Amino acid sequence: MKTLSKSSHIPLYQQVVEWIRESIYSGELVEDDRIPSEFQIMDMLEVSRGTVKKAVDQLVREGVLVQVQGKGTFVKKENVAYPLGEGLLSFAEALASQKINFTTSVITSRLEPANRFVAEKL
Repeated sequence: MKTLSKSSHIPLYQQVVEWIRESIYSGELVEDDRIPSEFQIMDMLEVSRGTVKKAVDQLVREGVLVQVQGKGTFVKKENVAYPLGEGLLSFAEALASQKINFTTSVITSRLEPANRFVAEKL
């Protein structure tokens, strides 16, 4: 189990946010899973209820989690609608148009000469 650093320059609530994110990215929590209750997270990470609440609220605002009254807090299902026939959109444009937060990163980059077919079209 991960422990949080109370002496870190990173606020505790942000460390809780990252702990929940890591649980999702690692597959420990998947779409529609109920996350541990505030009290369970308090016990696991030895933080206050206010810290947990602030972290969960941030993830709800970001669209990572959804709260259901009387049921709990769940990992939100990512529903991406890709409008067909309404012009061409990149995947990033489709996400942005639906206000879905995302990040991109360049894994590799290289220059290659275009083949004759591509060169003619340019």
